[in-house]
Amino acid sequence: MAKEFPDAEMRVGLASRLLAAVWFACTACIPIVYFFGVYERAFWSNPNSLFDSSTLFIVLPIILAAFFGFTIGSKILDEKGITPGLAALLGALVAIASYWGMMIGFALVSTSNAAKGWPNPLEVVGLVLVFGLFGMVAVGWVVVLAGAVSGWLLFLWTSSDLAPSIAWVTKDDARRLNYAAGAALFVALALCLLPWLTRR
Repeated sequence: MAKEFPDAEMRVGLASRLLAAVWFACTACIPIVYFFGVYERAFWSNPNSLFDSSTLFIVLPIILAAFFGFTIGSKILDEKGITPGLAALLGALVAIASYWGMMIGFALVSTSNAAKGWPNPLEVVGLVLVFGLFGMVAVGWVVVLAGAVSGWLLFLWTSSDLAPSIAWVTKDDARRLNYAAGAALFVALALCLLPWLTRR
């Protein structure tokens, strides 16, 4: 990879952001496999339960990891000022944001099912904290560890001779890419969660 960088106001472009999104979406599969491997009796013994929970426990974390990889993890590809430690920190931030997004989605579904309607905001906040704290013991630490290692490995790869070339865009274009990613995330979350939130 060339070590010559564009102007400081330039940001990582679409192709590189998509690479980071796919990278962290694949990383999300590690804690998912761990989760189902450790708690297989609760899911594999009942195929219908696995099907019902696949959106929440498989699709949702992958979507969130891809989004935060696109917006946060892609900064690893901008080598200006990025160190291995900072890359690991950014990877951990992608994982933490994805984890808490997952907890919010799980809390929304849980409170909606209990109330047979749209969830109460205070109940959602309470469940997010409860699920989040218990989840950290069960699987959250794997999520953070996988994210940190993944960020570090992405940095090593992009620092090697085998790394792909980095696309660059202006600061304003980068902001528009983030807005577009946010809109895509909103649509994806609506498709994932609305069937749960609206069923009676």
